[in-house]
Amino acid sequence: MTTQRPVGFRVAIAVVGRGSLLAVFLVSLGSCDAAEPIATAEPTRSSSAALPSDQPDPWSALRRPINRPSFDLGCRPDDGASLHPAIARGFGRGPVYAVINSATATFALGEIRPDYRGWYALKILWVADPSYGGLALVRGARLDADGEVMFNGSSPELTLRATTAASGDFTWRQWNSAVYIREPGCYFLQVDTDASTDTVTFEALP
Repeated sequence: MTTQRPVGFRVAIAVVGRGSLLAVFLVSLGSCDAAEPIATAEPTRSSSAALPSDQPDPWSALRRPINRPSFDLGCRPDDGASLHPAIARGFGRGPVYAVINSATATFALGEIRPDYRGWYALKILWVADPSYGGLALVRGARLDADGEVMFNGSSPELTLRATTAASGDFTWRQWNSAVYIREPGCYFLQVDTDASTDTVTFEALP
């Protein structure tokens, strides 16, 4: 699969008065450049050959069995919750959350232009609770039929490192990502951290 530059977004924080946070909103970007003020999540290398033979793969312990949510009652997108006054609605139980610009975890594919391969890029911001300082591995799949979920263009996994200190007074670590799907349907993302395994169900509407 040809690597596509991810469609990202920036977290913009308006500061009012003496450093108080007024709001955070998502701004669409053409690409996720290294100069952005928040990190871009790393697609996992497809081969472990890039690692020295004497260096263990730090992500192997997080590749737990996939825990598919039940589809017995149909697609049930997750309800988000407020995490912080300066963060949009977050989805999942944490300590790493998906931030989606929606009251429920839904996307309207009719509002998104597919890329040249026919894939739709869904913009999701990931944030880590300030108390968490480990790794997170994200994978996904379709629930209602066969279907792939890819990250940042071409990888079946997304790796997030919450091991470095956040900059400034805002201590929630943040990463841009683009989640790629081919068609409408019900999907889920599994987030494995050092502390837990969590899933987020979302629906892609026509």
